[in-house]
Amino acid sequence: MSFPFSPTDGQTYTTALGVQYRYDSAKTAWISISSPSYPTYQFSADQFDSPVTSDWTVGNPAPLAADTTNSSLLVRRFDDSTSMGVGFEIKLPSASNITFDFAGRAETAPGVTQLVDLHVMARSIPDNATIGGWNGVQLSQSYSIPTNTNFRYFTQTVTYSALSVSANTVTQFELVRDGGDSSDTLVGNWDLNHVRVTFS
Repeated sequence: MSFPFSPTDGQTYTTALGVQYRYDSAKTAWISISSPSYPTYQFSADQFDSPVTSDWTVGNPAPLAADTTNSSLLVRRFDDSTSMGVGFEIKLPSASNITFDFAGRAETAPGVTQLVDLHVMARSIPDNATIGGWNGVQLSQSYSIPTNTNFRYFTQTVTYSALSVSANTVTQFELVRDGGDSSDTLVGNWDLNHVRVTFS
């Protein structure tokens, strides 16, 4: 990377990758003024872990299946009558918030708008220490299902502190549909196509 020659105090420069710098004449140096760059993770239906033991919060995996309308798509199929989950692991960056972006749909269109009761559970896998218990948050209050079978995008941001997780620590997650809960009003399967995870 090559900075401009003979910069003036306060001059800014943006690299080809979009990183911004400002020249500080007192320090005779270019100082980064860009926001931290955090990784992005995306998990398709066939990339999730399948929670099959009691070591998970819910040891009942949502099965991998072909979408019933578009068979080239794979989904994880969450039943309405029992709790089911899928898992994944990420080493958390030095951020404070984690944002989950879901793409999912009702397999059968409801007659009126309904809710799916989703929870994100997490536990840290610390360096040279005992793995602790699971903590989680409910996401369902915002995840309404319209009266069709189209895929619907849903985004929610959760703080690290709400999940009791820490930066720079490998963390195990489980996304759970609590189909037996009274707040889950969607009758029938809910199909999850992917989850995208970003940080801020």
